[in-house]
Amino acid sequence: MIREVAEVLEAVSRVPITHLAGVLRGGRLLAVSTLEADLSLYSVDPDSGSAERLVEGFVSSVARPPYFSDAVYFTRDVTKGEELHKLFELRLDGSVEEVDMEPVRVSSVVHRDKVFFAGSREENSIYVVENGRARKLLSLQSFFVLTDYSDGLLLGYGPLRGPKSSELLFVREDGSYEVYTPKEGSVNESPIFYKGKVLFSSNFEGRPKLYLLDPDERKLEPLALEDVERFSPYEFTYLGTGSEGELIVIAKRDGRSRVFVEGAELEGPLGNYYTAFRFGGRTFATFTNSGTPATIAELPGGRLVVEPRVPEALRGALREVRYEKVPSSDGLKVPTFILISSRAEVPGPAVFLIHGGPWTEDDDRFDVMSYSLLALGFHVVKPNYRGSTGYGPDYERAIIGDPCGKELEDIASVALKLKGEVASEEYIMGYSYGGYLTLCALTKLPDLFKAGVAGASVADWEEMYELSDSLFKSFIEILFAGRKELFKERSPITYAKNLRAPLCLVHPQNDTRTPLKPVLKLMEVLAEEGKTFEAHVIPDMGHALRSLKDLVDVLLPSLIFLKKVSG
Repeated sequence: MIREVAEVLEAVSRVPITHLAGVLRGGRLLAVSTLEADLSLYSVDPDSGSAERLVEGFVSSVARPPYFSDAVYFTRDVTKGEELHKLFELRLDGSVEEVDMEPVRVSSVVHRDKVFFAGSREENSIYVVENGRARKLLSLQSFFVLTDYSDGLLLGYGPLRGPKSSELLFVREDGSYEVYTPKEGSVNESPIFYKGKVLFSSNFEGRPKLYLLDPDERKLEPLALEDVERFSPYEFTYLGTGSEGELIVIAKRDGRSRVFVEGAELEGPLGNYYTAFRFGGRTFATFTNSGTPATIAELPGGRLVVEPRVPEALRGALREVRYEKVPSSDGLKVPTFILISSRAEVPGPAVFLIHGGPWTEDDDRFDVMSYSLLALGFHVVKPNYRGSTGYGPDYERAIIGDPCGKELEDIASVALKLKGEVASEEYIMGYSYGGYLTLCALTKLPDLFKAGVAGASVADWEEMYELSDSLFKSFIEILFAGRKELFKERSPITYAKNLRAPLCLVHPQNDTRTPLKPVLKLMEVLAEEGKTFEAHVIPDMGHALRSLKDLVDVLLPSLIFLKKVSG
């Protein structure tokens, strides 16, 4: 058993994940990739796919540079996984300069002819970089994302007037700002500059559509794009422009996305696209599907610029991808991806792999957790419980004020539907918010799953809130809609005595998003109650999995546990 798991994880550690991040001077592509195990920056030839590493050591994130830039700004965690970052400037001559700043949790960076970033510690702030130093512009109470800058105006968005809405943020360089919404309570996201106006997505007239706003006169008009309208997306996952100002849109529905340039669809393989750039009449995008690790593709057509390597131990483990919408307890349809392993019968053992966030989704993409499970003979079920992105703002915000509530019923409904149909026995596994929902399921619905693995989970919201920085305090306040009286009721530690199924806890030592301390208290309660569990604390590691080694460190005890309990 251990040898089988070790062989799969050795193969997993050799699967490179590559995301396109921009276009550099000379027309080479900027990529952030695990080509050499840790996440780093690479310059990629768009024709041959040859890659040159640009910086030593790992990176945490990279800002999209202006087209043909000879400078790249990236962040790096300067702690042992506590996610306190510093910003660095990399120049294509190989020099790297550290921005003079205090370490903060950097959540977004805008790099145009000036550089701005959002940083959190005691408060959520916006900084501008001037002469190699970071200067604070202003601080806001709520969470926000910075997206674009032009002619003295910085753009962003976030839940600035309440947990269930999202407004546009306009910031001037003197620190003054304005919050804009076309309709109170609507969801407005991803603003960028396009032809002198602000382009953004909004649902203020129903389903999400694109709108143009004159930033001075506040004149608003819809942007109708024929191919996009025909696709009828649930959301827009990327808005950008080409080197000549061409509009690039990535739109999504039912767990798959498409790329549009100036409103015309660029045909490519079925799956998901995350970023896209265009220069010299050519379009390149990040592409993945359930059988293809994230890589760079040229559109139309889908030629893979960087050929992903899937080792023999993993190849062919995926037999089939199914997509179903399963009715929940109240009739709401739960979009669910079901990956059928070629190494198990149907029905056979199935792991419910619960995504984190909660504001993310499981879609048609390659992920090494799923592939590891498939290779070990487990089918993988990925339910997009309410709160998931990808199915419109109403679905996404249905979780607010009700964590470990209806979304747990969504997971249970999918489990009941697939038992005997796909699954002979069902297990549950998740990381971060997925780890939290795993604990919710095992303690509130103790007979539903045979066993579970909770990674980097939330055990006690009261203590987690007290331990959180300003960014994650804002996150918790949004999630609970300010209802702090629910913290205890929605904490798994409150129901620990109900646990009946074997539990594996895996937690990073230096996690600051979901701190270790409340999970240690959960272990004490479980031990006092005589419950069956095992626990693994990963030393000198934070919440973010910044390398394939980090992923293997989390997966090794998890997979050994699942193989053991599945007999």
